[in-house]
Parts: sequence; C-alpha cells; structure tokens
Amino acid sequence: MVNSRLMVAFAIVVVAHIVVGVAVYRSYRSSSPGDLPPVVEDNPGKVLGTETARTAPETASERPKEPPAREEIVYVVRPGDTYWEIARRYGVSVKALQTHNGHDARHVLKVNDRLRIPPK
Repeated sequence: MVNSRLMVAFAIVVVAHIVVGVAVYRSYRSSSPGDLPPVVEDNPGKVLGTETARTAPETASERPKEPPAREEIVYVVRPGDTYWEIARRYGVSVKALQTHNGHDARHVLKVNDRLRIPPK
C-alpha cells in the first residue's frame, strides 16, 4: 500500500517536470534571438557574437599595441594591514613593495601611511 502511494507520488512529480520542461523548451524555441538577453564577456560593454572573426595579424603594424602604463596606485594603510596582505592584494612581492617605498624589513607600517604599489 505504501509503495503504491509512493510510486504514484513519484509519477506525478516526473510528469510535472516533463510538462514544465516541454513548456520552457517551446517558449525558447518560439522566441527569436533578439528576445533572449545578451551574453556578456568579462569585458564590460562587449556582447558576444557581435564582433566579426579576425585572422592573426600579419605584420607588426597590425599587431595590437601594448596597453598604456597604469597610473601609480597609492594605498593608504588601515588598521591591521600588513605588508604581506597588501602585497598579495596587488599581486606583488613583499620585497618589491618595501623596496619601491624605500623601506627595509624592519620598517613598521602605521595607520595612514601611503604606500606606492609597484607595477607588476
């Protein structure tokens, strides 16, 4: 008796999933591509599928140029900050961070110190 009730409940759930799945499939199938939301890459402002395919650049003049040098980042030390945490956050080594700011290994960070972050 219990097994038959369980089987009926299971059958109802399966049928409900099939009905919903068919309805969703039909709604997507009948919609045009313009009705669907665009898929966006990691680059904001670019929509996938809108660009045309390009072949690899043939000459040096056609190759993409190097990105412009980034502006210097100045980090203001907050309570509890350490060289290690700041260096990890910006993807540089502790030694590079200390050297770039003229500090040695014995220098102690103070709240509101301004650290220049070296380029990667």
